[in-house]
Amino acid sequence: MKRFLSICIIWQLAMFSALVHGAEQFKRIDQWSHDETFGYDFYSFIDSDNHVVGGFYMIGCRIVTPEKIIKFAPRGQGPGDLMTFSAAFPYKGDIIVFELPGKAKVFTKKNGTYVWKETKWFKRGIYPHMIKEGIFFDNKFFLTGYEPLEQTKNEEKVSYLKVYDDNGQPLKQLIRKTYTAPHRFNEIKYHIIGYKTDRVIFLPANKLKVTIVSAKKLEIIKEVDLEIPGFYKKMPEDFYIFKRYDNPKDNFRLDIETWATGYSSITEAAVDGNYLVVQVRTCSEKEKKFALLFYNAENNFKLEKTVFTDDFLLDIKDGKYYCFANGNPGRDDDTDNCIINIYAWEKAK
Repeated sequence: MKRFLSICIIWQLAMFSALVHGAEQFKRIDQWSHDETFGYDFYSFIDSDNHVVGGFYMIGCRIVTPEKIIKFAPRGQGPGDLMTFSAAFPYKGDIIVFELPGKAKVFTKKNGTYVWKETKWFKRGIYPHMIKEGIFFDNKFFLTGYEPLEQTKNEEKVSYLKVYDDNGQPLKQLIRKTYTAPHRFNEIKYHIIGYKTDRVIFLPANKLKVTIVSAKKLEIIKEVDLEIPGFYKKMPEDFYIFKRYDNPKDNFRLDIETWATGYSSITEAAVDGNYLVVQVRTCSEKEKKFALLFYNAENNFKLEKTVFTDDFLLDIKDGKYYCFANGNPGRDDDTDNCIINIYAWEKAK
């Protein structure tokens, strides 16, 4: 009997060892370190040279490479300057930066930096579109953000996803909502990701819910409530509610910081293979700052993996996860230096 139990234990240990050996581990594979202070991230993506391109509070636009940090598109009114910026993303081998709701500038890579190539104009509606994020997908621009459609004394109708053709002509306004009370939902980040060849995925920062849109027909295919992990902290009801400030410059800015970090907001979303990867704040002293949630887009967005990390996800490209060490610079502790950690899934040895 003892011998039989021993054999069973040895067999179980062998099977466990085989499972662990064959499992994947989320490991850091590279690190770029620079002695420069960044503000919080407005937008970021990985370009064709596998460099980080981003727009950051106070310091502006930067390219981060393994060897150095490069400034481009300085603040100004010249062709290669930017007065301000909102969304930016790859565009036909170049990059495009939205300076104003109806104006964007295309920059091309030359001698290691980005230089102005052309300015594109987008037909505006009656009200300004507060653009938060965008992609160029299926030869169309998909732009997220808050755009009022109709406004009366007691009601406001808005759209959160606007689609343009490549000539800047509007095609469709989707993800519509109606509000009857004053609010500041225009300050919330709204994410958009291209999936496969014919779908785009929309999700707001304040809710684990995806809207799937047909890139061809420009119609909503379905909405899916994502599985909510146990640590998730729901956004408090008093966040993003309109109020007047005695000192708007300082007090409103402090509220923006509180709203961005005071609940399990979605800080980034990207696709890796069949997975929609969503990074959220944990808002838990028992966990690390963030969690990467892996939802299988081919299995009704079932949550299949969770990885906890202190690093802030910037983008995913070719299976590599580019992150700013220790959090969103300027919003999280220990982010004084620009350190880019790069992760990948590797088989456990």
